[in-house]
Amino acid sequence: MPNYRTVRRIKFRNGNDRAFHDDVRRRAARWFASSGRPRTATPEIYTKALMFGGLAVTAYSALLFGHPGPLAALGLAVACQVSLLFLVLNMSHDAAHHALTGNRRADDLIHTCLFNLLGVNGYLWQLRHVKSHHVFPNVDGCDADIDHNGLIRLSPEKPRRWWHRWQHLYALPAYALVAVHSILVQDTIYLFKRRLANLCDIRHGAGQFIGFFLGKAAFVALAFVVPTLVMDYALWQIAIGYLVAAGVASLMFILPLIPTHFSDKAAFGHVSDDGHLADSFAVHAMRSSLDWAPQNRFWTWLYGGLNCHAAHHLFPDVSHAHYRTLSRLIAKSAARHGVPYNRTDLIGAIASHFRFLYRMGRQDHPRFGNQAVMAA
Repeated sequence: MPNYRTVRRIKFRNGNDRAFHDDVRRRAARWFASSGRPRTATPEIYTKALMFGGLAVTAYSALLFGHPGPLAALGLAVACQVSLLFLVLNMSHDAAHHALTGNRRADDLIHTCLFNLLGVNGYLWQLRHVKSHHVFPNVDGCDADIDHNGLIRLSPEKPRRWWHRWQHLYALPAYALVAVHSILVQDTIYLFKRRLANLCDIRHGAGQFIGFFLGKAAFVALAFVVPTLVMDYALWQIAIGYLVAAGVASLMFILPLIPTHFSDKAAFGHVSDDGHLADSFAVHAMRSSLDWAPQNRFWTWLYGGLNCHAAHHLFPDVSHAHYRTLSRLIAKSAARHGVPYNRTDLIGAIASHFRFLYRMGRQDHPRFGNQAVMAA
């Protein structure tokens, strides 16, 4: 990881509501002890990885050597890109939190290599996700996921611009460009940025710069150079096919993910003058997260547990293989201690996000559901 320091000392009020967090942790500890299951990945996760990896290799090989027509080639490109997406969701996310194999070096290697297949630098993604977003989710100036985004207003503390009035309309085409933006723009900005949300004086080692450019070169070779040399299509045709495939994968990624924090059901934290947030870490995680279909076996399997977002924030060092059980335990503890637990289904989550975008484009300080912006 890079050298960095935090911008300022921000603290949760962990003396408040400690009973809820203690109760959740006790329930989880008892379940792991009684079931004998490890906190890391189960064989099911590696089976998924083989399946999605095999689908990606099969689609890519058929694309190169099967002499497909234009529509078939486009379908294979989409299949390859979507398979890689779900491979990363099910392996790299756990690995980024060192919750996959139990070996930090192995997890970092898996995480970095798989992200490079999508053209995204895993090292930089891990930095902003683990060291910023997971520390202070939905806290303006401390969460990289809501900072540095002028196109779409995702925080009530960000200034409202005239174009935000229509953000609920242009968000969908913007989301389709998430992959391309991450590869070409966001990674480059983050590599040279010395301050990122709650992190400042960021310094990367020479090896990270070398890895950055080698990873980008490998992606360009696999996505464009090899297909141009092997297939009977021009580079511009291959580029269009990639843009379509990346757009489909981007929407399949962002639409189920973004409501987990940005919805009219989730709340936002505010740092008081004395440097404190209003809640304990655990209650803040509950207020700022939205679960969708947390007990649905298929969605949890497909999306690597991202639908069980409260469990992910309370137990980031645990593999998503256990999130359905942990979500049930969290629900019991939340009900017992009167802590809000935001839940809906997938359609409800997406609808909630677009209602959020609509309100954020028209109001400076909206209220979300029963929770106002969390303030000390």
